[in-house]
Amino acid sequence: MKKLIFFSLLSALSFSQKAQSFIEGNINTKSTFNNSFHYQDTDTDETLKGEIIVPNSGITFGAELQHRSQLSVFPYVLEPTGVFEKLEKNLDFMDSNAYIKFKKDNFNAKVKLNKNLKLGLDFDYQNYSLPNIEFGINTKSSFPLIKQRNYSPTYTTIKAFVQKDIWKLKDVRLDLETQHQIDKDTTSLGLQYFLASASARYTDIKDVKFYAEAKLKYQFANTYPIWDEIESVHVDCGHNHSHDNSSNSKKEEHDIFTHFHGFRQKSSETYEMAKDKKFIEQNKFAQSYILASKYTGIDNLELIGKVKFYHGDNSEKGKNSIYEIAGLASFVTKYTGIKNLTIKNELVGFIEKDKLESGVNFITKELKDTINVKYCHNFTDKLEFCPEGQTTLQLRGSSNHALFISPKVTLIYKPTNKFTFETSVEDKLAFSLNKSNKNYIELNNNIVSTKFKVKYSW
Repeated sequence: MKKLIFFSLLSALSFSQKAQSFIEGNINTKSTFNNSFHYQDTDTDETLKGEIIVPNSGITFGAELQHRSQLSVFPYVLEPTGVFEKLEKNLDFMDSNAYIKFKKDNFNAKVKLNKNLKLGLDFDYQNYSLPNIEFGINTKSSFPLIKQRNYSPTYTTIKAFVQKDIWKLKDVRLDLETQHQIDKDTTSLGLQYFLASASARYTDIKDVKFYAEAKLKYQFANTYPIWDEIESVHVDCGHNHSHDNSSNSKKEEHDIFTHFHGFRQKSSETYEMAKDKKFIEQNKFAQSYILASKYTGIDNLELIGKVKFYHGDNSEKGKNSIYEIAGLASFVTKYTGIKNLTIKNELVGFIEKDKLESGVNFITKELKDTINVKYCHNFTDKLEFCPEGQTTLQLRGSSNHALFISPKVTLIYKPTNKFTFETSVEDKLAFSLNKSNKNYIELNNNIVSTKFKVKYSW
């Protein structure tokens, strides 16, 4: 089946010599072992994607096939033989889809149809022609063509932004977002929420940059917003600002301290991203505030500090209040003074108070310190080898502390400008640190992850 899918897509991409762009395959596995290094399960994600670019037309045809399988070990008890193990395998084709993209100047459009027969329409317009001002609008719609098993209304998410330098403040920016839903089997569900954010940068002090942001969300009663991953089409405005549009870029990250065009990506920090998702998406009323600074006055050293405040409220009229408030502070140090070596330390503190409808208060405290050391060596101009090590110490107010140790090796081989092979192996060891443990430290589990990627472009 997998071979059939591969060669079917390959033959489709090979139909027109001039229109072909790339074909890429990815195989990622994650195997879990218990504290006795006994095998438990393996998740395998396989992706095959490709695009055909029609020259001088702005049209691109593409397809993405995503396949996931899970192999698990389940213990069963039979009398009188005792315990034996059974392997169970589950398969899922996930969100496989085909799409057509169109680009003309600053206008982008995308039509996508996935395996569940959901039709997606994306429109994106960004204008940079006015002096010192940028603005844009993005709409993303989903139309189920057949009745879905889960809640799946027709919906449209609309985002807009305007950005301008004011006095000594750079990129003073306002973002607005809303969503409208229609359930064709019942009645219109109407507007779901309003989300607004304002942000700005200050760069007038040598070697120091500041960033501030405020975000506010209001959700209407009896609504159920659908939160998709942000998938805006980035428009290269042609200005003299840094952009990484190379094929080697794994993802487009939003650096809050640099000029950014287009619609914002989600936070690149995993820990902070989880907090953003919890407070902004899971509360009817939510707000967050950020103040950050970056110092680059010392050669090969980068210092970043950030404080963030969250507030979320799910209270209903006539009932006890339900809310959560939290504060987050982080300090990042990055050193690149040794050739091919990058050392990064990130210290994050977090405290949260949750008030339930019953009146009970829960307080969560966490402190995480992550050290990452990465060395990359080019054996030749075609072969790169990158060993990497990371440790994370997580201290919790509940005394249930944890330690994570993750060695990783990455190999990148580019025999030609058209071929890229990349593979990596990572072993993540999770330990619990607790006085109740016999030796204070105890292994919880061991997760071995592998990644393989091959890409051919022409």
